[in-house]
Amino acid sequence: MEIRSLEDVSADFEKMEFVYDQLLPQRDWKLNLYLYLMGIPRFGRGMYPMVCHYFKGTKKAALTPGFKCLYGNLILGREVALNDSFCVDYAPIILHDYAKLSFKNMLLTSTHDFNNFKRVIARPIVIEKNVWITSGCVVLGGVRIGENTVVGAGSVVTRSLPPNVLAAGNPARVIREIQRSCPA
Repeated sequence: MEIRSLEDVSADFEKMEFVYDQLLPQRDWKLNLYLYLMGIPRFGRGMYPMVCHYFKGTKKAALTPGFKCLYGNLILGREVALNDSFCVDYAPIILHDYAKLSFKNMLLTSTHDFNNFKRVIARPIVIEKNVWITSGCVVLGGVRIGENTVVGAGSVVTRSLPPNVLAAGNPARVIREIQRSCPA
């Protein structure tokens, strides 16, 4: 089975929403089937241990002590740095090549239904190539951060950000355009 490109898969995931009727669900069978049909390799699951989906050509995922993810529902490109971030990954979190997360960040794909706290609604997060999310940031579900973007310290990203910008604040907004290039 041929493995699809990271860009194709992330475009499909952005349109998906996952709804759970319990607080800590088993891995969604529809997601498992979708990933199997997409040709994405699966390497197991679990609470806290680092379990990732790797693509052909994936090299080096940098982690530091303190990194945590709930379900290992991560899809990583080449040379991704996660440091001591925390991922609530009910829905997939996709990090393209050279994406860097500095210290103490949170990536939260899920929220609770206001009317029924036991119901969890999750949407994927897509972080494109060469994005740098600096320290103390929160990224919410349903967000896509564009290529070469830098997110300033302490920002809360509630909406998608375009490529080649510096964004900061709560909620994060574009401060200015920047020029960064992807490492070779």
